[in-house]
Amino acid sequence: MAVIVTVDQNEYSVSEHGSQIVTAYLTFPSATGGDTFTVDLVREDGFGAISTVTVTLASGQTQATTSFDLRDAKDTYGFVVARHGWYTVQATQGSTGITTSSETFYVGLVTVNELKNMWCYGVPFDSAGANGLVVQPRVVTGVTIPTVPSQMPRGMHALAYQPATSSAPATLSWDSGTPVPITEPGPAYYALVNQTGQDYVRAQVVPGQLPLTAVNEPLIVDHLAMDDEYLRRLIEMAQGFIEQAIWCFAEPTYVGTDPQTLAAGPETNVFTGWCDHTGIPQSYYRPRDFMRWMAMVMPYNRLLKVLNLTGYFNHTLTLQVTLDWIVWNETNGEVELVPSNGAVVTWQFYESAMLQFLYIYNHIPSFWHYWVIAGLRHEHELHAPVRELIAKKAAYDAIALAGSAYSAGMQTRSTSRDGVTGNIGYQQGYPWAALANQYGQFLWGPKLDYHHSQILKIKKRAIGPSLIVT
Repeated sequence: MAVIVTVDQNEYSVSEHGSQIVTAYLTFPSATGGDTFTVDLVREDGFGAISTVTVTLASGQTQATTSFDLRDAKDTYGFVVARHGWYTVQATQGSTGITTSSETFYVGLVTVNELKNMWCYGVPFDSAGANGLVVQPRVVTGVTIPTVPSQMPRGMHALAYQPATSSAPATLSWDSGTPVPITEPGPAYYALVNQTGQDYVRAQVVPGQLPLTAVNEPLIVDHLAMDDEYLRRLIEMAQGFIEQAIWCFAEPTYVGTDPQTLAAGPETNVFTGWCDHTGIPQSYYRPRDFMRWMAMVMPYNRLLKVLNLTGYFNHTLTLQVTLDWIVWNETNGEVELVPSNGAVVTWQFYESAMLQFLYIYNHIPSFWHYWVIAGLRHEHELHAPVRELIAKKAAYDAIALAGSAYSAGMQTRSTSRDGVTGNIGYQQGYPWAALANQYGQFLWGPKLDYHHSQILKIKKRAIGPSLIVT
């Protein structure tokens, strides 16, 4: 292996201080002085590299460190392309072309660490009614113990493995209990009982991954915790919820109706047909006022850039609009076709034989096809308020789930000692309901009235007021 690549964290964010820079550590076990490595920060969704640096080794050099500032990962139009999703750092040796990748890591608008330490401060994300392993077996490979009985004592326990011999199959045991033979040739579940016969665990075993020698591994049992991956999914769902509620993407997003036929953009890191989101073609409606420029409204607010605009009659390409004709309103996504060379060109455009049908038909379904960039700029004044909406929506859901797992949602707790009794009542069955309610009122209004909600206020600032014509 020419290089080993690792990174300093497992999660980053363009917007969170302290998480904006990806630091990569390179170790060269067999490279020599003068070797050149191309190091790329790569989006795993197929977009490709968003930032690249070159490392040239000095004589005797075995390690190197490089970094990528997510705020500087921009396309040629100046928009940040470090969208939420999974990433790796890849290093390619120039002389051999061999590429090595780091473990995948996540980039998000809100990180799990921020959610836990800022928006859910003090909330224990574990269940008092379910136990599990703090860390799954790593020495006894090929064995996974998803859950353990709730009555099993918390603390240290032991998992032991004995390999197969010529006369006996491989065995597993739990807390010095009776060894259980591994008899199935493929993945299977086995019940392992402890020495007293009072407790057991249910282990999933993959025989082909079991160790070659006898091993014993200490394992810690504690309350089953909500893992970071689940909290990350809550953040992703919260982002989708808020984007639908405010009618715009929370970050710059490539949108195209025909991802397989669009031409590549001028930036070298966008290949033919790339889009983050597949759009829906828009219908053409004949204008009522022929003194106005031809216009259409994109189904996306906060329109940052129009890269391609065409017209189709059924499946036939009938109109190609050059970019110098296109003028758009960033807030509401309205696009107008205004020639740059005067009114004469306008009449040539409207009266050309190819476009006469535009004024014969009142309506042409799915006429406009497009490729655009839409969403809030990271520098926009609303970026921070939208992040707050996403964080509080994710926190609201996380706290509610954590509360439902808290002692089966008990309403009160009573303790007594030396004749003194204390009672604690929990709002809605769990201790952190007041914080969840605070976030709920922030999102949906003091009385869950949408008309006074923060979501509606941000939506109006992002896309303007909604007009109703009666």
